[in-house]
Amino acid sequence: MHNLLDGLRVVDTTSIVMGPMASQTMADLGAEVIKVEPPEGDLARASGTPGPDGMGALFANNNRNKRSLALDLKRPDCRAALERLLAGADIVLINMRPKAAARLGLNADTLCARYPRLIHCAATGFGADGPYGGRAAYDDIIQAAAGLAGLAGRVSGVPAYVPSIMADKIGALHVVHAVLAAVIHRQTTGKGMAIEVPMFETLAAFLMNEHLDAATFDASAAPGYARVLTPHRRPYATADGWLAVMPYTRPHWAVMLALIGREAVVSEAWFADAGERNRRAASLYAAAHDG
Repeated sequence: MHNLLDGLRVVDTTSIVMGPMASQTMADLGAEVIKVEPPEGDLARASGTPGPDGMGALFANNNRNKRSLALDLKRPDCRAALERLLAGADIVLINMRPKAAARLGLNADTLCARYPRLIHCAATGFGADGPYGGRAAYDDIIQAAAGLAGLAGRVSGVPAYVPSIMADKIGALHVVHAVLAAVIHRQTTGKGMAIEVPMFETLAAFLMNEHLDAATFDASAAPGYARVLTPHRRPYATADGWLAVMPYTRPHWAVMLALIGREAVVSEAWFADAGERNRRAASLYAAAHDG
């Protein structure tokens, strides 16, 4: 392991996956991470299969390479202990709702005024403002709100969650690169800053990368990237197992259609046009499936 972040101290007060995965990534890169938990522990300690000592697998997989302590932040002496940690920290991660953070003095305005070089990152569900501002959130809620569950419904006819905690993990990666960008900014200016990484906006932007599609150029157009929404885009059953195929370009499709005896499709006038192939993705994949 290369200790690329050697010398950076991170105080991580977050729980579950988004914040802990982000701080673990920084720890893996050499940062000193101090995890602060309530006396009852991070909720993830009871999630997943328990190990021999009772520690949940979800907790174990997101909290390696960290030091830790338990503090009841409702107690003044425990808040004072946290303040001593923050005085020597470069980064603090929180995932409390804004009102709770303000009650404990862990909001960005308070901490950034007290420690001008501190990078304060709030890893939240819906963010501090907007119509859903301050609401609690877990991964399934964000998958639904951001449209991921609905996209599955456009394929199968029934909305469904991705069988992975996608919102938390995508959010964690955004926390890492946002924090490291702030570290670079501080090296230039000498000043810390407040960052907010909401799961909802992060996942919505992540999905819209391809699914904005025609609406990228015409606001009245319906979003949705046709190629990945056809129900025929899936591994194909064969005589000796399953086959994953990814025909993307015109030559890819031409070779595949020829192999399955559907050469006639290649001779169609529309086949030479990439836009038409995209619009007809469902029928192309259906032809591949039927072949």
